[in-house]
Amino acid sequence: MNKILSNLQNKLVAAPMAATTNIPFRKICKEFGASLTFSGMINSDSLSKDCTQTLRLAFFDETERPIALQLFGHNPDNMAASAKILETLKPDVIDINAGCPVQKINRLGAGAALLKDLNKLSIIVKAVVNAVKIPVSVKIRTGYTNKIVVQEAAKVIEDSGASFITVHARTRLTPYSEPSNWEWIKMAKKSVKIPVIGNGDIFYPQDAYRMLDETGCDLVLIARGALGNPWIFRDSLYYMKTKEIPPTITFEERRQLIIKHSEMSILEHGDLLALKEMKKHISWYTRGLPDSEYLRDLVFKSNNFDTLLSNINFYFDNLENGIWQNDANPELEERKFREKVVFWLVEENINEMVGG
Repeated sequence: MNKILSNLQNKLVAAPMAATTNIPFRKICKEFGASLTFSGMINSDSLSKDCTQTLRLAFFDETERPIALQLFGHNPDNMAASAKILETLKPDVIDINAGCPVQKINRLGAGAALLKDLNKLSIIVKAVVNAVKIPVSVKIRTGYTNKIVVQEAAKVIEDSGASFITVHARTRLTPYSEPSNWEWIKMAKKSVKIPVIGNGDIFYPQDAYRMLDETGCDLVLIARGALGNPWIFRDSLYYMKTKEIPPTITFEERRQLIIKHSEMSILEHGDLLALKEMKKHISWYTRGLPDSEYLRDLVFKSNNFDTLLSNINFYFDNLENGIWQNDANPELEERKFREKVVFWLVEENINEMVGG
């Protein structure tokens, strides 16, 4: 196995997610057990033109190691130049995004659009591999259309010099409301000798264990399942060790992590950006709890952190005392979350990422 992956403490990885996987969130995932983390997407066209704002997306804290910085783009020269720039930050891995399904990215010929032309994908992978001295990985979907090309793509990526590959078990067209097909991860694993990381629908502690067992993949990438629930790394490791469902997360655990995450965001981004950032995270942390819709209304009306934290404490004090108006409906809230959360991830800041 690749040296970076073979030295990981466990088999759980925190996924790259646009506008979400910044330093505070990655550090929290790391604290709960993620053995490898990824940055969000970094625009190679902007970075290769010496865009300081784009480079800021690549900054990380030493405590996050090992970390992969993820590039997206369609121009081999820009991808290679950007990879060299990122290498000066001394990350552990450069990752190439060949899986993003967002139309604005795909229209540039980037993200999942690279799966339409595997020869071009190969040229880009080779360009990045030859440009840097650190491992290069590639994250893909199983196809640009509903035609499955995961085996061919995996083989091309391996032959082009990548050190490992991540397979999201959906095509670009498969909606998140439909289950991912882990059989395609198994197909990719059988097609190559380099390590394969599986990705898709890891929401419960037993899911990661099942994916490893059913697909034979080397590691598991956790994406949406970690939003509002970074405990999933800790709980998945607990299940792998004991084959028992871990204890339910308490109200107080949620309160304390919201406060901690807020403080970390303020230190990293300042009050205004942190307030905007934490509003979506708080809605995720509290989904499925009693009166969660009432809390979200309070949160989104909060115009400063003092008000926000006051509302948070008032809400959780009531829960601790058994006071609420509307009972929890976790099944309904979870379904809404899984169907709509992607909108949050792919639309927010997308103009900045693609330069318009």
